[in-house]
Amino acid sequence: MQRFAVALTIIGALFAASFSASQWAGANTPGTSAVPLLSCADVVGDGNVNIADVAQIVGKFGSVQGGAAYHPLYDVGPPSLGGINVLDIASAVAEFGDLCPAVDTEVARATLPFLTTQFQNEDPAYLATQGYFQGSSDVPGQGVHYVNDAYFNDDIFDPAHPEGLVYDNGKLAAQLYFVDGDAVGWGTNQPPPPYPPPSQDGADDTDIDAFCSPQPCSWSGNEGWHLHYYLCTVAIGSPQAFAFPGVQTAAQCENNHNNACGGQKCAGTTWRWNDQVGWMGHLWNHVLNANLIGDGVSFNGRFADCYPDPPWGWKAYNCPA
Repeated sequence: MQRFAVALTIIGALFAASFSASQWAGANTPGTSAVPLLSCADVVGDGNVNIADVAQIVGKFGSVQGGAAYHPLYDVGPPSLGGINVLDIASAVAEFGDLCPAVDTEVARATLPFLTTQFQNEDPAYLATQGYFQGSSDVPGQGVHYVNDAYFNDDIFDPAHPEGLVYDNGKLAAQLYFVDGDAVGWGTNQPPPPYPPPSQDGADDTDIDAFCSPQPCSWSGNEGWHLHYYLCTVAIGSPQAFAFPGVQTAAQCENNHNNACGGQKCAGTTWRWNDQVGWMGHLWNHVLNANLIGDGVSFNGRFADCYPDPPWGWKAYNCPA
């Protein structure tokens, strides 16, 4: 096994030597605050680091952020330099044979189905065939949201079937997850602080397992999960789609929908209203996100509320100061 590891490291170094430094000059470097998507190089999502993982990373060698071949799933070697290089190969080799945390395996499994060119590039027509329709404008720091109504209504958290997809400048940036407040047992009453309640946000809580598929859940609720009350989304499925927080009744939401397109309903669109969105979170698994601290809160890159819009400047909405 040790010989195997050494051999792979040498091969990786030879690959690196075949690339001149100038070929990396065009890479967008997110900076030292960017963190790898995975803490363990289980890029194929089978629970451990093996030859399949190393082969996948080697196959991406030389790709740089912004290029069609690059994806942060394979950018496993700290620091994240905006490209797949010998450090990524060496990191995977160093972890060869390791069992990975369940959260990393779930993140990889959640990411893999959306690596196709059709998903990576914002294409409303294709997304509609997959059940995803535009559900927001371009929210600063959070992008354009496409929502899948069937997943929104199933009251299940399944990493491989996100309730929403988030696009920034036409590129897939994140996956969105949601469970209604009624499904997590809050009824029509606002839950007591902290938000979400402790019974819903821990990795080992039995309550959270009640609406997770597959079980058990491995994503803890203290890494960017947040609430929305009285959230109204109108003109779903059109460029006029917009999400209004604070709309108190379904009737008011429907009226907003009727007025969203110059006083008439947008043909073929719909609207939805939730008195409380019980559990919502982004997984920034298609862009490298930052690990920053703002307003006394630590933002874990992959589970943060927001991400830095290019050119890497944080916008105000839901982002750290």
